[in-house]
Amino acid sequence: MQELNCQYTISVPFKRLPELKGMIENREHWTLRIDDTWPYFEARWKSQKWLHPVRFVFLRQRAPKRRRGPVQLDLFEPLSLDAAMR
Repeated sequence: MQELNCQYTISVPFKRLPELKGMIENREHWTLRIDDTWPYFEARWKSQKWLHPVRFVFLRQRAPKRRRGPVQLDLFEPLSLDAAMR
């Protein structure tokens, strides 16, 4: 598809490309944002089997994370927003 100059998207499983998972987990600053829920960053990366590097856009969704543990007097449980890796 690259030879035909086509644009396309794919979802990449972390199990097959652990280097990409490491790039995401070690990323400290997600400065680009679609909105408050969707920060992202871009990178060019090449697998050892590929001929040319490919542009990747890494998205992360901020989702409510429930706290584990006892809650006193059945009061509300505060939520914190953490990034969900999918």
